[in-house]
Amino acid sequence: MQNPQTLNDLFDLYLELYSDIRSPNTISSKKYMWESYVRNAIGTKNVRTLNFIHYQNFFNSLLKKLKPKTVKNMKSDMQVCVNLAVRLGIIQENPLKYIEFPPFDNKVYFTLPIEEQKRIFQAILNHKEFIYRNIFLFLAHGRRLNEALSLKWKHVDLENNRYHIPLSLNKTRKNMSYEMTETLRSVFLYQLYLAKKYDYYSLDSYVFFNPQTKNRFIDIRRAWKRFLKSNNLPKLRIHDIRHLIGTYSINYLNLPIEKVSHTLGHTNILTTQRYVTKRPKTAKEVIDNILISIKGVQK
Repeated sequence: MQNPQTLNDLFDLYLELYSDIRSPNTISSKKYMWESYVRNAIGTKNVRTLNFIHYQNFFNSLLKKLKPKTVKNMKSDMQVCVNLAVRLGIIQENPLKYIEFPPFDNKVYFTLPIEEQKRIFQAILNHKEFIYRNIFLFLAHGRRLNEALSLKWKHVDLENNRYHIPLSLNKTRKNMSYEMTETLRSVFLYQLYLAKKYDYYSLDSYVFFNPQTKNRFIDIRRAWKRFLKSNNLPKLRIHDIRHLIGTYSINYLNLPIEKVSHTLGHTNILTTQRYVTKRPKTAKEVIDNILISIKGVQK
């Protein structure tokens, strides 16, 4: 883009420069938030005319309708865009570095009783819709939804019982490797069977795929709602599986927070500490302990 002037111009330039090195879900999320809250508001302003007060007032208004963590994330995205203006010599410094937010509690309070937490794991293990059960089981190994739906066979090493989450798919921006549990290995073997049955197997094809479209799943929220309803489970988001792993592992199994942090793919142990409600071994060991603790489940 030649000669960007407005915040919208800078955001569009950001997408042009970085879309290829960010996950599709990340880019989609950033686009949605920008279009919903920025583009027709402060986004139309010339970046040269905006100072600290303009930005602070804008974020103050967002704090009245959005969660502080969401607004803070939007500020980070906007700061990256305005940094482009600094690098291009359009402005001298980035006023967003002076923005302040009120203190807020980002701790995850997962208050379901232990027996109910166990029942969720048990329901995932016994879910009758095998295609979705396998996705939920992969998520129950600490993975994020985008990591699951974007996983390809080139990332799975059945010979050495390992799978890899490349930096392009995770939030750590690092290549991550994990050893499989026996439960997860059986998931991959079943998916391999399906892939060959539907003539959808190559190193570049998706592990978890829709047999009807022979492509990756785009949205599995309906399947998740069916799962919750059929098992009479409380209202939960798919992402809550990660909260469940963190809470259950640290507070019930008393597993070392460092290993739980690795399992969840956190870059900073402070992120994992959000799950500590009572008191603060490789990823495979963490998940194995969860499975062993549930009556009738073997590694």
